[in-house]
Amino acid sequence: MVISKKNRVIMLPLDFSGNSIGRTALIADILSEFCEIYIIGLASSTDIWSPVKEKLKDFHHFCFKSKFRNLTLSLLKNMKNLLAKVISIQPDVIYAFKPLPTSYGLGLLYKLKESRIPLMLDIDDWELGLALDAGWKIPISLLTTSFMENLIRFSDTITVSSYFLKHRFGGYYLPHVVDTNLYDPLKMIGRK
Repeated sequence: MVISKKNRVIMLPLDFSGNSIGRTALIADILSEFCEIYIIGLASSTDIWSPVKEKLKDFHHFCFKSKFRNLTLSLLKNMKNLLAKVISIQPDVIYAFKPLPTSYGLGLLYKLKESRIPLMLDIDDWELGLALDAGWKIPISLLTTSFMENLIRFSDTITVSSYFLKHRFGGYYLPHVVDTNLYDPLKMIGRK
């Protein structure tokens, strides 16, 4: 009898506290049939986004919370701990969600250490377009987002949520879908 080890996939969401964790949880659920899933990242508030809080209990997840509401400051404060956690798991694949410092940036840092580990990137929004839409009200955000978009080419594989993003960045089209059991409004009314 041959026992095969499941590949370990580390997923790096943008923020455990925001709705962006929803796509991470959904893809984690799909991949969990074939892989051992670890979700590692930061939270911009004291709690995990309520619609996925229970679902995340199905996976190994490590949420680093900080007194900073700004995710970039949290990343700087928790960088050593985040990288140590990723290193301790010895992943076979890193899958970052959104080309931003707290997800993809962390994946790139790990890839500098372990270049043989594939780095996947999921893009579900055109982040630079959103930053440009906000204008120069937050110039550091615009500069950071632009810088991170230029680093997309260092990912080994890209998944995207729309044909617009596929045309812009290439990659595999993986549309948004909704788990109607998880996001049933009648079930969510009682959650807080």
